Amino acid sequence: RIVTVGAIGKTKDFETLIKAVAMLNDTIDKPISVTIAGTAAPGEEEYAEEVRTFARGFGLGEVITFAGPMKNAEVARMHQHADCYVSVNTTPNIEKSLVEAASSGLPILTSNRSFEEFARDYSAFVFFDQGDASMLAERIRHMLTMSYEARRALGHVFRDVAVRNYSIEVFATQVAEAFERDV
Repeated sequence: RIVTVGAIGKTKDFETLIKAVAMLNDTIDKPISVTIAGTAAPGEEEYAEEVRTFARGFGLGEVITFAGPMKNAEVARMHQHADCYVSVNTTPNIEKSLVEAASSGLPILTSNRSFEEFARDYSAFVFFDQGDASMLAERIRHMLTMSYEARRALGHVFRDVAVRNYSIEVFATQVAEAFERDV
């Protein structure tokens, strides 16, 4: 069970995810499911439909679910039942959805190098080259063939970094310190 969250727009590389899943779907002995939570980015409704059509073109209509918008509580529940989170963002910034997935203890696969602080010693398992569907397929295969315990341990590494660096307490402290500097 693979999940991803975010607006469906040209700053995401859903085509690489779809190609990787198509490669795996024919070669792995476990059923794969992908849930994409989010709607079309503003002004990119046509592109979002192209992505859905692209998935159907690979015969993945039953494998990939375009879940539409989800409330935060629904996303949290989805994370609880997933095996890994795949980020297909092509921007170089840390994504809110990556931090959310990490804070839920979910193992992550991404081409977004801003995730380096989370990945540290796990880069070989976590990162794939942007646009490289074969590499992403191998990362997914590795993730899905890991034991449940190993996936949870990796997810906990990410969670610890998220809590240490991105929790509300850390944010509040940073705001208070900034305020004190400016007073």
